[in-house]
Amino acid sequence: MVSNNSPPALAALAALPQLQSQVASAITPQARRIAERVAHFVARPALVKALDEQISAVSGGLIALEGWPGSGTTTLLCQLAATRPYAFWLPDDTDAGLEALCAQLLALHDIPMALVPPVAHRDATTLERLLAEAAARRTGADRLVVLIDRLPDAQAVATPPPFPASIPPGVVVVLACSPGERLPLEPAARISLPSKGATLARQLVRAAIQLGCAPDLAAGIVAHSAGSFLYLRLTAGLLATGLLQLDALPNGLEAVHQLWWNSLDAAGRRLAGLLAAAGEPLSPALAAPLAGISAKALRQQLQHWYPLLEVVGQTFALYHTSTGDFISRQSGDALAGAHTRYVALARERSGGQLERLNIESDGYLVRQLARHVALSDLPTRTAIGPATASRAWIRARERYTGDLIGAASDAAWELRTAARDGPTLRLVRAATIAGSMALLARSLPLDALVAAFSAALGRGTAREATLKQVREMLDQLPDGRDKALALRRLGEVCYAQRMRIPAMRMLSEALDLEVQGLPRTWREECEEVLVAFARAAVTINAPDTALGITARIAHAEEPGGTAARTILLALAVLAPAGFLALLLMQRSQASRTGRTA
Repeated sequence: MVSNNSPPALAALAALPQLQSQVASAITPQARRIAERVAHFVARPALVKALDEQISAVSGGLIALEGWPGSGTTTLLCQLAATRPYAFWLPDDTDAGLEALCAQLLALHDIPMALVPPVAHRDATTLERLLAEAAARRTGADRLVVLIDRLPDAQAVATPPPFPASIPPGVVVVLACSPGERLPLEPAARISLPSKGATLARQLVRAAIQLGCAPDLAAGIVAHSAGSFLYLRLTAGLLATGLLQLDALPNGLEAVHQLWWNSLDAAGRRLAGLLAAAGEPLSPALAAPLAGISAKALRQQLQHWYPLLEVVGQTFALYHTSTGDFISRQSGDALAGAHTRYVALARERSGGQLERLNIESDGYLVRQLARHVALSDLPTRTAIGPATASRAWIRARERYTGDLIGAASDAAWELRTAARDGPTLRLVRAATIAGSMALLARSLPLDALVAAFSAALGRGTAREATLKQVREMLDQLPDGRDKALALRRLGEVCYAQRMRIPAMRMLSEALDLEVQGLPRTWREECEEVLVAFARAAVTINAPDTALGITARIAHAEEPGGTAARTILLALAVLAPAGFLALLLMQRSQASRTGRTA
């Protein structure tokens, strides 16, 4: 839902319901994050001025906003997103942020074909083209600005999110990062958040007072903060719980985390590890059995930890990624043991048949199982990994959600595991399944596609250019019933607009797709591969092998036919008896199917 105080990008998106519905699941958590950070924002005019000057000074490119975790980079980006017409992407809050970023650009810059392409989440060139098109629609010397928070660690995701290989002229991407962090592109400018100074100290005091601290207490906390705004939140909260004492405040964010960690017993550390390993907020009903503690003990732990936690409805999670990173370092195994506990619970609840997990009671485990398997210990990865890309698991995932998006994500995790652990056969299988799932998971909402196409034509945009965009989107979809239905609907729209030739072509393609059997393109490519193998067999003087391969080439008069006939002539010389048998067999097949030899 979008309120009157929504960021301009989300307000623009709300005016296009069909587009908004495409990315609603990614927009909601980011909007919640912006509202939470802006509620406690302390103005930093010098920093904003420096950023504005750099945006105006560069002709385009990447601006690195450098600051250590907890220094306020995310809060600053959230404030800019809340007050300016900038598109944004907060990777820590959603896995589908790239699609949401594309949707914001479409809405903010009034691009006629307002629909996110099916490959937007994995194709950097889609974002590049969209940035270039949006920049071309701007007037004056203003830059098109995009805000991106810290990119996720490549080791924490199945596949790192794509980033444009180049940034079009007139476009400025402001990317938050840590000092010295390797960036996807060479930055055109760098802006470093201060870690000390009188101005920063005053801002920190105001932030502490906003958190409920008295002025004297705020000054004392700031003196030990090392310039970290997150330190203020954690320290003020831990003082209230009694874990910290005012006369013995730790120095810096790392020290606060260490003091908290030292206060935990074995059960508390186990719970902390589970929270750090979690892929989404946990419910108490899941957290208690995972940690091996009672519901009452869990409530007591959470009451003492509330400064480090964030409550989302009936679930909870660690508030800041720096806390999870600290726990990971303390665990000694990069949280592999915590991930293994999730997998063990899933196996227990499913009776060893993971596809039988109940989506109603075990929804978290269904959605996050493949990730936990991939990040668990080696024996678990070896034993369970292939099951997360099995036919039974994929069918169960599709049954739960009605699409293959979740199954594609799970297959990507298994591919990552197979690439790391092997053997080669597992890697080949995982790559095949992951590639197939990535294609089959692509989709477009049919009503939104038709509405966007009709609206673009209604605005008087160039018909050929608009039709080309629509066809490019359709070509990204897998062949099948949904694509055929989309072609039919779009063909009807074209016919109503007196675009007769495109209409007839679309309707003809729809009829071809509705024919049962493997897609024509797949059959053609398969036969081309067979021709290549048969040619190789002839080259190495293995006519019997070539004959066996050639027998599988169904249509010598279709693509690859010339090469197939050349191979047959060679076989007539090398193995005349085998060639005669093959010719008789093909004639027999042709007579049965009504085809002429």
